[in-house]
Amino acid sequence: MGLSLEDTSFARYFRKEGFEEGKAEGKEEGEKQKTIEIAKNLLKMNISIESICEATGLTLEEVKGLLK
Repeated sequence: MGLSLEDTSFARYFRKEGFEEGKAEGKEEGEKQKTIEIAKNLLKMNISIESICEATGLTLEEVKGLLK
């Protein structure tokens, strides 16, 4: 008993949706990691935490957490 054309189309659609969603999540995660790396470098350069927050969009808590 095989899948109908409709079932196959749904499967293809949802597989593509899952792939696109995973791709977007991966990109987002990579961008966040790059922002954290930049913030760490700015901390090493003794840039103020407030300036780092403004430049990177990270919260005060996120930047302070990088000090640990």
